[in-house]
Amino acid sequence: MGRTVKDYDERRTEILTSAQGLFFSKGYEATSVQEIIDAVGIAKGTFYHYFDSKVDLLDALVESLTEQRLQLAQAILDEPGLTAAQKLQRIFSEIDVWKTANRKFFLEMLHSWYSDENIIVRFKLTLRARQTMRGVLVQIIRQGVAEGIFETPYPEGISDVILGTLQNTSEELASLLLGFRSGEKQLAGLDEKLAVNRHAINLLLGAQPGTVQIYNPDQLKLWFE
Repeated sequence: MGRTVKDYDERRTEILTSAQGLFFSKGYEATSVQEIIDAVGIAKGTFYHYFDSKVDLLDALVESLTEQRLQLAQAILDEPGLTAAQKLQRIFSEIDVWKTANRKFFLEMLHSWYSDENIIVRFKLTLRARQTMRGVLVQIIRQGVAEGIFETPYPEGISDVILGTLQNTSEELASLLLGFRSGEKQLAGLDEKLAVNRHAINLLLGAQPGTVQIYNPDQLKLWFE
């Protein structure tokens, strides 16, 4: 019985991995179920044994990617001895380190990821990630309030605003990077965007200036080399 479950999970993961590569490189709309089937090397009936449709597959992929992020965040959240500010910075720093380590892949996928063809995938992943990270952020804000380093009576509402702010900054950075890679070297606004983000996050948390810095400027600049 245990062996059957293992085989099922391995095959499902294999399909998800192949689909992720095709979606990111070609776009969700431009990728057919048959292409995914061919990439994995399975029969059509086998695919539909795991997923009812391409939409069902997309939902499962989004769930898998957000679960990976949640596990990373939860491990830091549960680590003893860290202040709320340290936890907040560590969570986003670990995500940035992982992205930077794989930046060749992400840079290759950048134009495709922000193309019209990938609007559905991007929207679903962004929405699910925000929903997942909300609970983690609320816990951190409450800890920070208890520690006296954050001051807000609205941990839930502030977490939503912060996640929206981070998403907006992420989109602006992607726009800068796309312009840079197309020959429009507009890096003058990078430091200012990071300074605005840093100021806004600390203001929303009711923290002293410089208490929390989500983005690491030196790490981000590696993307523009």
